[in-house]
Amino acid sequence: MEAVKVSLFYLIAYWLLLPLGYIQSRRGLKDYVEDPGYRPRVAVVVPCRNKEDTIYEVLESIVNQSYRPSKIIVTDDHSTDGSLKEILRFADRYFGGVSCERVSDNKEVCYQNRKFNGLDFILIKHTRENLGKQRSLNEMIDMIDEGEYELTATVDADTKLDRDWIRNSLKYHRDPNVAATYGWVRIWKEKSYGNLVHMRRFEYSSLLPLYREVTNPRSHWTMSGSNILYKTSILKKFPIPEHMKENAAEDMLHTIILQAKGYKIIFVRDSMAYSKEELDLSGFVKQSSRWFKGGWYTLLNYVLKDREIYKNLTTLHKLQIGAFFTFPYYMAILNFTLVEGIITKEWGYLVWPILDFSAYLILTLIGYKKYSKYSFDERLYFIKNYPIYYIERYLALIPYFIGLKEYLKLKR
Repeated sequence: MEAVKVSLFYLIAYWLLLPLGYIQSRRGLKDYVEDPGYRPRVAVVVPCRNKEDTIYEVLESIVNQSYRPSKIIVTDDHSTDGSLKEILRFADRYFGGVSCERVSDNKEVCYQNRKFNGLDFILIKHTRENLGKQRSLNEMIDMIDEGEYELTATVDADTKLDRDWIRNSLKYHRDPNVAATYGWVRIWKEKSYGNLVHMRRFEYSSLLPLYREVTNPRSHWTMSGSNILYKTSILKKFPIPEHMKENAAEDMLHTIILQAKGYKIIFVRDSMAYSKEELDLSGFVKQSSRWFKGGWYTLLNYVLKDREIYKNLTTLHKLQIGAFFTFPYYMAILNFTLVEGIITKEWGYLVWPILDFSAYLILTLIGYKKYSKYSFDERLYFIKNYPIYYIERYLALIPYFIGLKEYLKLKR
């Protein structure tokens, strides 16, 4: 019973800090107002490898922004499908094609034949081997002049942007302490997927945006790496981490580094981004395991080894780190108290399971009500999906330990 009391204290402390973070966040965000005179030049970089079914639409969503960027740079990172063909089809339509020159054994740089409404376009082709997402991003970022382009957006090749994605984030970047903003990721509606992705859509549409809104600008666990708008000068000073092996959640480490340096990161609910998700059970486990592997890699290799980074994190951020490490213990105690309470009929054991279920239920209901105007059109949507979403936390123990196993392989 003592373990239960300690766990309850930890649980209550964590849930109390969330509303405190929300109050701090809401109070600070009131200071950000739109200024029609603020018109920074924006560059957009897109790393692409084997995304032939999405890259054309992604690039179109960038060129059709209501606040048009001034430059697009896209890298075809030695794709083995038709991605390059789709990029060239886009360049032909909007820029009259491209002219290329070889600059190394593995690299060609191609420039547009004509501008499109003042917009420049550059294509980098890796012709012999792929560099990976992080190195490709930094290669493109190196080509951007921070004196000419105040803001730089990084967009994944399977993430389509809403027309106002840039415009809705501009007001926050007037603050010199805001390093980055990122948008609300949702799943492409026009695609049809199985039950697991339908549950993922429920998570993206209900609890996740609410959680990101209640997190204060110094305590984000991770930015959504699929769509981020950076201040170019800060991005140049603190580039995308390249030492994350096998693309293991570089966005998580970058988030922590920027916040530890005192910068703010802001989630912008109205900056919509639509990411492709196409998962069966195997894909769900593989994707989730990669996220957990990234968490292990980030915390054990960097955060807990670098005293400066850890010292400068907020209390809420440190509690989130504690929650990551104690997740199996949390779930074990939760199950133990539930079973013990039912068997022994000592209802004191059920306090924690009831609190846990109630906390998630209340928060998810708030998110459902708050965001239903954006996406929900089924009367029974919440009733059908919340139980599955709640149970999915138990399934998360599987990728949690698979991710740990994969991390340990990286250490060898």
